Amino acid sequence: MSVTLHYATDLYVPGEERDIFPLLLPYTLEPTRQNPRRLLGGASEIHDGFALAPSESDADVAILPMSWTLYARLGRLDEAHRWVMSRNERGLPTWTWISGDFSLKLPDISPAVVFTAHGHRSRAPRNYAGLPAFIADPREIYFPTERIAPVAPSPRPSVAFCGHAAGGPSKYVKEVARTWCRNTASRLGLDRRGPDCLTSPTWRRQRILERLESNREVHTDFIRRRAYKAGARSSAERREVQRVFYENMRRNHYTVCVRGQGNYSIRLFETMAMGRIPILVDTDCLLPHDRFIDWRRSICFVDATDLSTVDAALVRFHRQAGDIEALQRRCRRLWEEFLTLKQFFLRAWQCQSRSRQPHIRTVTTCAYSE
Repeated sequence: MSVTLHYATDLYVPGEERDIFPLLLPYTLEPTRQNPRRLLGGASEIHDGFALAPSESDADVAILPMSWTLYARLGRLDEAHRWVMSRNERGLPTWTWISGDFSLKLPDISPAVVFTAHGHRSRAPRNYAGLPAFIADPREIYFPTERIAPVAPSPRPSVAFCGHAAGGPSKYVKEVARTWCRNTASRLGLDRRGPDCLTSPTWRRQRILERLESNREVHTDFIRRRAYKAGARSSAERREVQRVFYENMRRNHYTVCVRGQGNYSIRLFETMAMGRIPILVDTDCLLPHDRFIDWRRSICFVDATDLSTVDAALVRFHRQAGDIEALQRRCRRLWEEFLTLKQFFLRAWQCQSRSRQPHIRTVTTCAYSE
């Protein structure tokens, strides 16, 4: 039986597809060859598990159709807030989301859920839930005729990284200054985005790679880019850059995953989709579905407060991991069963409907088993 959805048509904003609630993409947009993003992350499969209700009274879930980020930009926060609170009063489960790289200061709308990829789990309200990056299956796109097997066990962990990681003092100062300005505007009430820690993502990434390279017990396979996506401009160039990115990931056990501007890592989900093991440099990330996934058993966690231990943490994890091929398969299975567009929201609905609890997130329960 499908989960029935209803959204506020008067709060839908045409032409702002980046801010559409992800689950509504197949209902509000027609995929085109020119814009394959509209099919990203399995949007075409949503109809198998979800359906639009003819009226709100027939719906299992009410959805705020656009992101809070867009409503803030358009000056329509109060209107969206009133709509959500009215659904709370009716006892109808309601889902909303924050798009983009930054958190947003919102009034309390619990028990309505706020899905967000960023934020900090230690201080996120209980009604905030981690949101994965929804990506198309890289195995189908870049290796359609090949069987992607796990990387064979070896005494040394092999680590991949392909991306932007070149930054000197000027880059550090620029990124820290940008965050300081944004934080200052936030604290003065001039910017609705929440404050963030003063750091340089590029500098942190570079330090981690250097630390791993310095350890002879670690095999590194790093491709450093001097610009985001290697500065690719054409669609052919972008596709080749992505192919190299996933090929680098494919031939190694692990991939370094570090936050960028926002406090989340898209590479975390790209790595799991490839069936490889993420090394997550944890900056208090708000991870999705911690009711189901025991993240600390499933991937290599590294504390971001002490980057000098990243290599030792990896070596220790690799020695204690046991069957390294089984762990790679587990990462792929977790992505398929919990982190694709359809499965993520089906699990979210299970949390609310079966447990009779309004909150999706927890820090104590893990229901996932082999």
